[in-house]
Amino acid sequence: MAKVKTNSSDGIKLLKSALIGALIGTAILVVLSLASALVISSVDVPHRMVGTIAVILTAISAFFGGFAAGKINLKNALLVGLVCAAIEILIFVVSSLLTPDSLFSASQILKALLILFCTLIGAVIGVNFTKKY
Repeated sequence: MAKVKTNSSDGIKLLKSALIGALIGTAILVVLSLASALVISSVDVPHRMVGTIAVILTAISAFFGGFAAGKINLKNALLVGLVCAAIEILIFVVSSLLTPDSLFSASQILKALLILFCTLIGAVIGVNFTKKY
């Protein structure tokens, strides 16, 4: 079994890239949510579609947060994706607790799993993404 040499700067870089990725993902979610709120307020959208739109926007932002974290770290895709997803889920849980109906439900658990899945996929693609000229 080969020994893996760990460096404290690798851990700091991993945490920093995961934090930056989570913040990018959250910023993308805020921008997309504001844009969709403008569209929803100007167009007659059924009430059931609002929740679906929110889930889709959450998946997109989680993917790009993981992609950014993977692109910054350039290695350990699953680990950086897992840490980034944990930070994004923590942000999701804290923001959910700030609402009046803060009871956890199955839909919130599924959203957390969606964030985990999309962030991991984004991190793997971000690490393996190369520019082709």
